[in-house]
Amino acid sequence: VAALEDNYMYLLIDENTKQAAAVDPVEPEKVIAAAKEEGVEIRTVLTTHHHFDHSGGNEKIAQLIPGIPVYGGDKRIGAMTNEVTHDTEFKIGSLAVRCLFTPCHTSGHICYHVVDKEDDSSAFSLVTLFFLVDAENFLRALPVKCMKL
Repeated sequence: VAALEDNYMYLLIDENTKQAAAVDPVEPEKVIAAAKEEGVEIRTVLTTHHHFDHSGGNEKIAQLIPGIPVYGGDKRIGAMTNEVTHDTEFKIGSLAVRCLFTPCHTSGHICYHVVDKEDDSSAFSLVTLFFLVDAENFLRALPVKCMKL
């Protein structure tokens, strides 16, 4: 789902249960409308990192969907209810989610590895992997930490 002028939000959809996670919902109304169009219910928010263009809509989506769990790996993430670390696991419907700590773009960056156990397919939130070409931020994020993973 296109967001702001140059960014994206994502719907991670469990086709079996019609439950979804909104990934980095910086414009909550747009991602909620996209979920309605897809016929799914947003039950979770996954936040990759604290920058406004990724987490800036968390407070609003938490108001629009009261009680929604908001996952993230950095205390600077607004409205976060579930702080995750490397190897934290949880489910979205029948999808298994495993958190991967990837502290290169930001010091609290998380990737979400998602697997559908029923058909053994795998999806990955690649939102954060652009750090490979983001040299300035990479140098600020302690490269030694990045290489350990």
